[in-house]
Parts: sequence; C-alpha cells; structure tokens
Amino acid sequence: MKKLSMWVLLSMLATSAFATTRLPFIEDDYPRALFEAKRQKLPVFVEVWAPW
Repeated sequence: MKKLSMWVLLSMLATSAFATTRLPFIEDDYPRALFEAKRQKLPVFVEVWAPW
C-alpha cells in the first residue's frame, strides 16, 4: 500500500508540474511531429476521436 501511495503522490506532483506548461500541438503533419519529438527527445501524443 505504501508503494501505491508513493506512486499516486509522484504522479500528482508530475501532473501539477506540467499543468502550467502549454503543450505545442502539431495538427495533420505527422512527419513534422515525429521530427520535433525526436529532436527534443520527447514522446509523441496522438489524439484520436470519432464523431459518433
């Protein structure tokens, strides 16, 4: 239980640290997004949705 509590606390701290940072979104240009992610050594976030 202590490990779970520690992970929850760490994830909350990490989330709050990024809450004030505005993420740059690149729309409809996967090659550019991939290039920027590799250049900055960051993961790629892909948002997918459907209008149903």
